[in-house]
This record gives sequence, structure tokens and C-alpha cells, in this order.
Amino acid sequence: LYCQMLNTTEEKLREEARGAAVVAIKMQTTIEQIAYTEKLEATDEDINKLVEAIARQNRMTVEQLKPYYDAEFEKAVIKSVLTSKALRLIRDAADVAVV
Repeated sequence: LYCQMLNTTEEKLREEARGAAVVAIKMQTTIEQIAYTEKLEATDEDINKLVEAIARQNRMTVEQLKPYYDAEFEKAVIKSVLTSKALRLIRDAADVAVV
């Protein structure tokens, strides 16, 4: 139905999305490599702060969020913390010039 609404085919839709997907995968891989190379870690404090933020964004308490906190959720939280730290490193190291 989505393809019909856009007057396109599934193949064309996939082809149009491929470029952006490749860029996103390369960027995420680079960020993960920076986190690994720089030996960045997600501390318990980092994880707790992000879990609290997720709970607030969803208008929940941390207690209400706990039933959803499984291994996959924790893995995603850790990945998010490491991504944020790597991006902060990149920003701090950037030499930005206003043109």
C-alpha cells in the first residue's frame, strides 16, 4: 500500500534508500571503531542517567521501565552511551571555522 501511495515499486523504494543506508552503516561503524580505539566505557552512572532520561521521555518511572529492561535494552543503552561519548570526542577535536 505504501508503494502504491508513492506510485513506486518496492525495488525502486529499496534502491532509493540504499545510499542513505550505506552512509548510516559506515558512520555507525566508524563511531563504534572510535569508541573501541579510544577505549570508551559506559559506566554504571552513564547507564543509569540514560535509563532515567528514557523513563522521563516516556513519562514513566525507572520502576515502570524495569519490565522492559532486558539484555537487548541494556545493549542498546550501552551503545547509545558509547556513541554519545565518541561523538563528543569528535566534536571536541574538531577545528570549526565559520565561513
